[in-house]
Amino acid sequence: IFQGLSDFVKMRELFYSLIRITSVSQVRQRKEMTRFIEDFSERGYQFAYRLSGSAEAAKELVQEAFFRAIKSWGRYDSSQPIENWFLTILRHVYMDGIKRHESRLSFSLDARLSEANEEGMTFADGIADEREEALLTGLERRSLGEEVRSALDSLSAEHKAILILCDMQALGYEEI
Repeated sequence: IFQGLSDFVKMRELFYSLIRITSVSQVRQRKEMTRFIEDFSERGYQFAYRLSGSAEAAKELVQEAFFRAIKSWGRYDSSQPIENWFLTILRHVYMDGIKRHESRLSFSLDARLSEANEEGMTFADGIADEREEALLTGLERRSLGEEVRSALDSLSAEHKAILILCDMQALGYEEI
């Protein structure tokens, strides 16, 4: 998730700034939080990437989820798996973003340029240049991934999150 150790250190320092150490228990809490960040950074990133489809958006989602988790650390129910708690926070961060940006327009490169287009040209065809062959080869290589992404995108945000947690993050239905 992090581009080298420096990104991890920056995030850890941000979280440390939330906690003033005045006792031994707070030192222990800081160690727990550091371990928490180390243990769930990659898994959280993978989940966020599958939800958002963007590396940069995934990083932002994970950072916000860690921030919210650290702020609400005292409310965590230790009888429940911490991973489920964190992934739930991450899912809520994603859902909040969806609600804020529902009106954002997007389109598929596989969509036809126009209904009157008898040749069936897509947006990808319209922007292809001398690298057209390389573009088509790349698109063919990723076609299965795009089909999965398209199927996921056709689901509601809530159902998409559940499917990713179950099938791609290997959580049981009871844990979700």
